[in-house]
Amino acid sequence: MNSIIQKAKEFEYSSIKYIEADELGDIKVTVDDTDCVMFYDVKEKHIKIHWGLNNRDKFIPNLKETIGIIRKSLTNTKINLNFILEEHIKDLKHMGFTVKSEWIDCWHNDVKGIKYPENLSIKEIKDEYKELSVITENCTDLSRGFYSTSSEDIESIHKDINSTVLVFKINDQVVGGSLLQIYGQDSAKGPVLWLKTLAVDPSYHGQGIGTSLTKAALLWGKKMGATRSFLAVDTENTALKIYENLGYIKNEGRGEINMELKI
Repeated sequence: MNSIIQKAKEFEYSSIKYIEADELGDIKVTVDDTDCVMFYDVKEKHIKIHWGLNNRDKFIPNLKETIGIIRKSLTNTKINLNFILEEHIKDLKHMGFTVKSEWIDCWHNDVKGIKYPENLSIKEIKDEYKELSVITENCTDLSRGFYSTSSEDIESIHKDINSTVLVFKINDQVVGGSLLQIYGQDSAKGPVLWLKTLAVDPSYHGQGIGTSLTKAALLWGKKMGATRSFLAVDTENTALKIYENLGYIKNEGRGEINMELKI
């Protein structure tokens, strides 16, 4: 399995450059030649097709072959494709795919200069992993491409030495939270705070909780020595305006285009 994943990573175009082998399940390889690799793994609620390309003309024909193989054993599910090249969008729409999300990278380049007061409603999570997981479930589909985070994954992130999980509480009840990680410690530009996920209980939207959690995330990053901060957000997510107001700058051009097909 690792060899085919590494091969896909080394192609000029690839959907898995940022995915590690342990993040994938039991993969099924459908295409493996000098110009194209395709394989898929079955998630709880969808199928994800991963790919690597040297020849972009091979993408659509090999994708059709892969979908044909999937249809023989699986139905009544969804197929997800990530990091779609813009030139393939039209053909994919003709095949029945729809745009699920378009994630754009945003950067804050002065975390060291952050000066916000501490918010006493926000603390590091203790063991309320299930409560925060339920909130992420309740936020699913409120923004394109947003997926829930399991309590096990939240706990794993919390216990990682370079990560933390913050929660916003009202009357001792968790109403929102953020998953944070520091990376790039050896970078010449300094460590990066990655705001991986931010979710607020839908019944508490519009109360500034998302803004407060973002400020707290930046303060934690500053404390951990981060000089910059990164996050990815869907282009139609209303939270994008919050991030821009707090100093994040979105990259120019198209983002990571992700599409979905119901079968």
